[in-house]
Amino acid sequence: MSKRALRAASWLIVAVLAGPLSVAGQDAAASSHTRRVFVGASLSSTTRPAGEQDYHYITPMFGGTTAGIGGTVGVLLTPRFSAAVEISRLGTLSGPFNFDHFLREYATATETETLVGLLARVHPMKGRVRVEPLGGVFFSFEGIVLTDRRSIGGYPNETVTPLPDASGANVFTGVGGGTDVVADLTPHLAVTVSFRFAYFPHRFTYQSAVLDAKSVGIGNRTFQAGVGLRWTFR
Repeated sequence: MSKRALRAASWLIVAVLAGPLSVAGQDAAASSHTRRVFVGASLSSTTRPAGEQDYHYITPMFGGTTAGIGGTVGVLLTPRFSAAVEISRLGTLSGPFNFDHFLREYATATETETLVGLLARVHPMKGRVRVEPLGGVFFSFEGIVLTDRRSIGGYPNETVTPLPDASGANVFTGVGGGTDVVADLTPHLAVTVSFRFAYFPHRFTYQSAVLDAKSVGIGNRTFQAGVGLRWTFR
């Protein structure tokens, strides 16, 4: 996705949220609304497609679908609008990560990731079953560990040289959005079905002449679906 497309996506999120923001002052003045807090927990399935294959590697770039858990804390600023922090711990990806360029280096890579979203959400006024659109900024906190590292070289008699383990950490910033389908069970408790999409424009970094822990090739798009419970303090 180009910078122009990223800017367009950002403006789309602003446009979706502009309506409730513009009426926030009217809502606050027109009612004695108390800012209510809600909390939630969920189980999720997250798909991270692999990035474009880097020719330095003889194993595929990492990607796939994993299970995870998440939680959220939000505040209803008005009856129609809320702000929330959402945290998702994604499932681990692990597998061989083999480099073959000027040097041949083999390793086992393990990738962990936590997503943090700062989200604005629209709340319909009526109905026991509601659809809540949302959007905001997402942060990806990624950790990569390389174990069982070894360098293979020499011709015609190859030699294997053990290498120390390596680790790295990345923080990526992106934009995204989604919806929550909310079904009330009681005045306080609701079931939620959630859908999320996030785009991280600078996530994938190509390697050059050495195997390190900067990237395992995960692409820059993240798709997530989940089911959970929400409790609203009234």
